[in-house]
Amino acid sequence: MKWVRRIFFLIIGLPVLVVLGLVALGQRPNAGRSVERIAIARPPAQVFLHLVDEARLQRWTRLAEVRKLTEGPLRTGSRLRVVSEARGQRTVMNVDVTAVDPDRRLTTMLRTAPGSAVGVSQLAEYRLEEKKGDTRLTVTLDCRYDSVIVGLLEPLITRGMQRQLENSLDRLRAQVEAEPIPSDPAP
Repeated sequence: MKWVRRIFFLIIGLPVLVVLGLVALGQRPNAGRSVERIAIARPPAQVFLHLVDEARLQRWTRLAEVRKLTEGPLRTGSRLRVVSEARGQRTVMNVDVTAVDPDRRLTTMLRTAPGSAVGVSQLAEYRLEEKKGDTRLTVTLDCRYDSVIVGLLEPLITRGMQRQLENSLDRLRAQVEAEPIPSDPAP
């Protein structure tokens, strides 16, 4: 009869323990949060341009599409539509710009489009600080998931997002530093 208990534990108990563990991890204060800091050997104005220019943004993020839906320069209230492709799946996301402080800060709220397989909302904040002519960029992503199942997988998803953020910012640094340093205008 001991073997029946062991089989019962393996079939029922172990999965329940895994789910309870994932639920507990998903309740931690920093659930869904990814933070990364990098130094870029260029002034903040040059780095900021790569955050707000659609073509430059598309290159370092590797998004399939970036399209501005509002007229004029990027500002608070601007809207964009971006498309991500991963493992043969296209995901359309709507982006609302919630704060712009040129060369210092950009905040956006990204939401998957209605009808997407997984509902995700992501608050992204980009903070730029000037340090001796270089830029210290801090990116904070806070993600929330509409699906209970995906929410249970949040600890695994967040770890993967952290790696993806690190890789994206490495590409951003390489892209920005490949450009010449702008010369100061003559007085």
